[in-house]
Amino acid sequence: MSSLVAPATVQCRECGGGGGGTTTTAPRPPTSFTISDVLTLAPASVTLTAEPSTWSIVGTHTNFYTAAAQHTAAGSVLGHPITVTFTPTTYRWDYGDGTTQDTTTAGSPWQALGQEDFTATETSHVYTEKTTVQASVTVVYTAVVTLANGTNIPVTGTLNRASTTVTLELFTADTVITVGDCNEHPQQPRC
Repeated sequence: MSSLVAPATVQCRECGGGGGGTTTTAPRPPTSFTISDVLTLAPASVTLTAEPSTWSIVGTHTNFYTAAAQHTAAGSVLGHPITVTFTPTTYRWDYGDGTTQDTTTAGSPWQALGQEDFTATETSHVYTEKTTVQASVTVVYTAVVTLANGTNIPVTGTLNRASTTVTLELFTADTVITVGDCNEHPQQPRC
């Protein structure tokens, strides 16, 4: 049940007119929030990027990362302005081959990490079979509401946002020894 309530109706004895009357008073700001109270201000979607983008090689690392980051949005509850900050705390990687992993990092491209392609990262995965997989990530957010007076109220519950899937075709690769560069010497054996 939501912690948000409707305005209160109170009897007014000092309103004049001798008989009193009723008046509606503005409710105080809520003192607690659940994740359902702030869903309209939540981040809309999560993207997943794989390196290489649509294929990879069995037995090597495939790198994954998401751009999900802290998200802040402003709104109002019962006429009171609020700001909600959603912070990613867990990234649940589903590599599409039955393997999953939880991390506290969104991952990064190899280039941003200063690493060579097909090397290990905190969010990479090594596939073992030639197949096609559907990989995805679910980002788990916690939230905090900030009232206009600066009071921070932690939100009860978490928000899960899943990415669309990324299709990867997995290939095997063979190493062959040649005499020189095949582009320069295409007549050489194994070229």
